[in-house]
Amino acid sequence: MASNTSSISITAIAAATKRPEKFIGMHFFNPATVMKLVEVIRGAHTSDATCKTISKLATAIGKQPVEVNNPMSPLALEDLIGLDVCLAIMDIYFAETGDPKYKASLLLRKMARAGKLGRKTGIGFFN
Repeated sequence: MASNTSSISITAIAAATKRPEKFIGMHFFNPATVMKLVEVIRGAHTSDATCKTISKLATAIGKQPVEVNNPMSPLALEDLIGLDVCLAIMDIYFAETGDPKYKASLLLRKMARAGKLGRKTGIGFFN
């Protein structure tokens, strides 16, 4: 069993199952039909066999699996993805849903406009 979550602990979810060694995170980046990267996230009890199976599955569907072990903060993740990309995603979600939880913060908008795009430019929330 795999979860696409990027914020809930894989170990915590796996603990609710009877086979935590067969539980793993398989996080697709949005839009999943375009983005090649898939994060493979082990829980504390995820077996090597489960990890290998998910990596093979990702490759079979044309994705690039990357095993990640250290969770990062949301701001560090935004720097990695690119603040311009994050802003575009937020704007699309907000336009489509009208839900204020997707309204991009003024700080994100200012940073993207100033060219502070994270790792792309070397300046973001972190340098």
